[in-house]
Amino acid sequence: MSASRKTAGNVLKNYLTSIDTLPEKPADAIYIMGGSTISTYRHQKKASKMYKNGLARHILIYQNVLKDEYDTIFKRNLNNNEWTIRHLINSGIPDSVIFIIPVKKRFFGTLSEGHDCSEYFKSKNYRSVILLSSPCHSRRVALSFRAYLASSEIRIYIQGSDDPFAFSELVYETIKVQIYRIIIGVFMR
Repeated sequence: MSASRKTAGNVLKNYLTSIDTLPEKPADAIYIMGGSTISTYRHQKKASKMYKNGLARHILIYQNVLKDEYDTIFKRNLNNNEWTIRHLINSGIPDSVIFIIPVKKRFFGTLSEGHDCSEYFKSKNYRSVILLSSPCHSRRVALSFRAYLASSEIRIYIQGSDDPFAFSELVYETIKVQIYRIIIGVFMR
């Protein structure tokens, strides 16, 4: 990778990364953002560690029943929810603290998560939620959730896993952030 491309990548990564300081008291929940299998696995690892460190009382996951990895114990492909829950339990998280949030499929996925999760948070009277995503998705996550929670007293804290990004993904994500800014500015103000 050329020096100028590396510099540009660092500038984009810094722009896209929007991580918050964690709350002093445990949050009501950690929500693991949807993503690819590899990203979700990285998010699960961080969520497990955060939960074990007492940073939240629940772990919330995105409802996804698409088929995923083959499981030798069940002798079938697990759906994404089963796979995620299994990994969380195997890392020491009690299944009684894991909840699935249904999210309707819409064109803008992160906005859809922002809308449906915000309604869920409100229905549960949550006061604070840690949103766990890829660092380079964190600005778009912050935009989406803050747009839907602006009139509530629910505090969100954006955190990132150790999910890396290629240069092309950084460029694509920067474009998506600008599109989200326009949509939120025009349709949600």
